[in-house]
Amino acid sequence: ERARTEFLRFIGFDHIRLAREERMHFVVRSCGVEYLRPAMLDDALMVDTHIRSIGGARLDLLQIVRRDDDILVEITIRLACMGADGKPVRLPAALRQRFETLSKQEEAV
Repeated sequence: ERARTEFLRFIGFDHIRLAREERMHFVVRSCGVEYLRPAMLDDALMVDTHIRSIGGARLDLLQIVRRDDDILVEITIRLACMGADGKPVRLPAALRQRFETLSKQEEAV
């Protein structure tokens, strides 16, 4: 959860701003976790977040948790974009455009 919050902040958006200005928030609709290796207390971990697909009101991500070069966990997450009333809403245009740009950059690598 924390890594997704930092991912949004890194790309120029944050939860408070989205809630205040766009009247929307993300909720986890589904999540799959594959634990490959254990992490230990006080390990320095890195979480890489990759955009898998973008829908009208959803975002599919892959998060990879690493310790140095070792992959510890792979997480697939489907986020739903919800309005203040708790109903699905479309991704805000500026956020969608940013996600699409990032997705294309990852494809090129």
